[in-house]
Amino acid sequence: MSEDKRYDILGRELKDGDICVGKGTGRDVIGMDVGIWCGKSIAFLGGSKRSMGDVFKVVNPSKEEIEIADKIKADLSKRKEENKKKEKTKGIPLSQLTVGGIYEDINRQLYVYLGKRKVTVTCGSRKRVEEGNCFSKIYRDIGTSKSEVMNQITWIQYYGKINIDILKTSKKLISLKETVDLTFPIKTTCSIWNEDYTLTVE
Repeated sequence: MSEDKRYDILGRELKDGDICVGKGTGRDVIGMDVGIWCGKSIAFLGGSKRSMGDVFKVVNPSKEEIEIADKIKADLSKRKEENKKKEKTKGIPLSQLTVGGIYEDINRQLYVYLGKRKVTVTCGSRKRVEEGNCFSKIYRDIGTSKSEVMNQITWIQYYGKINIDILKTSKKLISLKETVDLTFPIKTTCSIWNEDYTLTVE
């Protein structure tokens, strides 16, 4: 069998648009669901796509299965058009971004712009240093007050992962929502799994 082609559990080739049933595994995964084959995965109602090990191609679909497939295809087409619009949307130039500005991107995600910074994460003798244009993801359910924004900027996760994207260019930000007053350097320390981490943004 060709590596580029995909087949169902009976060895039948799967092509884009084929109606099929996918079987998921895991405690929090829906057992079986009807969808259509799309690339190397199955697209389902609601826009989700999942790769599944066990796939059964529906050769003679019922009226109900065809209706489900038509809804999925319409949703995929709508999302494709939305993505085209997003690609054409121009973001705010980096030179016009305000440090401390909380911006919304094309996917409605919020980011606070920290400016061009040097970011250092240390843990014992280990040190990671990066420089670039810094953006920290802001979660609406946490909040956008200064203290809430600072908590999100200084969030250190397992293995020293931080909530700051350090880029050579910029993100596609389309609108300024509000601003917070940030003072640098920003420094925080926390302990995770008996290891002390220090984050410095300057």
